[in-house]
Amino acid sequence: INRNGDTRDIYNPIRSSSCDITVVSNKILSDLYTNDKKGIKVKVEKVWNEEGTQDTTLFEGYMTPNSYSQKLSPNLDNIDMTAIDPLAVLKYLYIDDILVKARSITMGDLIAKALAAVKIDCNDLWIENTVKYTDADGGNYDFVKLVVQTSNFWDEGDDPSSVYDAVSECLRLFGYTLTFTGERYMIYTVISDHE
Repeated sequence: INRNGDTRDIYNPIRSSSCDITVVSNKILSDLYTNDKKGIKVKVEKVWNEEGTQDTTLFEGYMTPNSYSQKLSPNLDNIDMTAIDPLAVLKYLYIDDILVKARSITMGDLIAKALAAVKIDCNDLWIENTVKYTDADGGNYDFVKLVVQTSNFWDEGDDPSSVYDAVSECLRLFGYTLTFTGERYMIYTVISDHE
């Protein structure tokens, strides 16, 4: 399991992960071939006891479209696959898939629509208590209640940005990071002072 995001950006607002998997099989697993970005769901769990009643999700995501390799032979072969988490899938969606241009939307609604578009089984979003915004008059507001114009997510040529870029830039403005642990989505502060 690779916890990555953009390694060149220590304040990367979206920290996605990937999982490299090797499957041993004596068959050609042609059903693993897909061009659908959410076609094959991957879940890696660790079972803590013999009864299997307490398990922990280590990784949950989707197999990267068309990205596995297998040698063709009659013996047991290794099939190498790469899966990406739901946050990485946001790179393959465009903002016009989830929003209408020239409307106002809260940051919370933008994030909710983005996560709903790549949803797995997780419905849990944890937001750090310090994720607040103070206006010039000293009023405190939750980050998720701030309003943004959706037209900001289209360029001058009227081409929509990716959902990943739209959410990243909104989080970057306030020094926040979004991550997926396998059991919950989390938004937390990576910069201590917001002035």
